[in-house]
Amino acid sequence: MKALFAISLLAALALGAPACSSGGPSGEAPVGPLVFAPEAATGGAVVFLAARPVLGDRLAFDVVARGAPQIHGAAFRLTWDPEALAFVSAERGEVWSKQVLALAKEGAGGQLAIAWTEKGMSGAVDATEDKILGTVTFDARGRKASSVGFKIERSTLVDRKGAHLPVTWRGGSIAAR
Repeated sequence: MKALFAISLLAALALGAPACSSGGPSGEAPVGPLVFAPEAATGGAVVFLAARPVLGDRLAFDVVARGAPQIHGAAFRLTWDPEALAFVSAERGEVWSKQVLALAKEGAGGQLAIAWTEKGMSGAVDATEDKILGTVTFDARGRKASSVGFKIERSTLVDRKGAHLPVTWRGGSIAAR
């Protein structure tokens, strides 16, 4: 009897469900190609977002450090328009040791706290040249433009002794092509 009820319920839901259209939910246009425009990077030590090619409606940004030797840890907060992007994942880069602590926590809509740090006194990332600290991935929720940036007062790089490394933080913006 329960099996018959379950089959009947599934059939009713399938027959009553609206057909999907290529326009997506509520008639939205397909996401199509979005472009990322990075903020201009100045001279000196900088942490910036660099777009990584991905397929479909997914966007990925490498978090890149340059001009900052001996990074022992990175902690920062990313912000974006939650109506434009949905957080998918944050992955540490290959520059960190196997002992790295990697944490990512999505808080209020459009905010993500990330920490990548070495354990103890071992390891450090030499980002004198461009080094990918990690990658953050989002799904586009349509063709809406959005800034994607760092909350500067909540972002820092530290050395082995916990001293802050002076860097400039640069994000960017996405828009439909």
